[in-house]
Amino acid sequence: MVEKFDESIIKNNPYAAVWFVPPRIPHKSTFFKITYIEEGEAEIDFFSRNGGSIKKVAVKSKDAFIITPDDIHCYHVNPKMRYSHKDLYISQNLMRQCCEMVSEQLYEELTCEEYPIIFRLSTAALSSISEMMTPIMFEPISNVNSSIHKSIVIYILGQYVALKECFNHYPKWIKKLLRNLDKESFLTLPIEEMVKETGFSHSYVCSRFKQYMGMSLKKYVNKSKLLIASAMLSSTDYTIEDIVERLDFNTPSNFINLFKAEFGETPGKYRKSRKSQTE
Repeated sequence: MVEKFDESIIKNNPYAAVWFVPPRIPHKSTFFKITYIEEGEAEIDFFSRNGGSIKKVAVKSKDAFIITPDDIHCYHVNPKMRYSHKDLYISQNLMRQCCEMVSEQLYEELTCEEYPIIFRLSTAALSSISEMMTPIMFEPISNVNSSIHKSIVIYILGQYVALKECFNHYPKWIKKLLRNLDKESFLTLPIEEMVKETGFSHSYVCSRFKQYMGMSLKKYVNKSKLLIASAMLSSTDYTIEDIVERLDFNTPSNFINLFKAEFGETPGKYRKSRKSQTE
């Protein structure tokens, strides 16, 4: 049995929603969805658009995928593990408009593949998307909110196209380093040990990393750790001290200052505002 979601399902959250316990039964929608994982891991069953086969995909934090209307899929999440993802809801007409603004063949690419397109967001991109999403989460339809919503869709589609074109040109050591930087255990290593893993000198790695990624390695690491911290604040009862120790922020004051600079508010205010949105 396949459950079908139409626009009536999202009338209270017309633009986006956060899921801590995603649907475990096969389901499909009458609209597009861009989904990105904020925290945790899941296995998703994607049913072939051609019928018959099922593709099982393991996803984790920073993975994103674009679900087209009538794509059948279901989630398998360990209930003992923390998990959250956000859905961005998009009408078929709006998706076509946004695709045309990004790339001429993009809409056809999204709808003609056998399975939904999956891609990995950079730390900086995920941070930007989260910041842009905040004003429209749980908000009613308005001209201002619709403009913000459309700009987010275009931004994410642009990220997909740029990643597809650029990642192929990265050196192997950059690709390996980026994969390692997705691991919490690697993020807590000293920069010197991260650099050592590449086999190149500190000056070479740092200069080339900034050239490719548009920010220093240290800044990239801090942004990645702050994103993990923001997810912990939203969905766990970890204290500030727990987060500082787990993610190696040196001191609570250092963490608070970095967090406020990144998100515009202290960890305590951030936690309070996020929890009030989900109540």
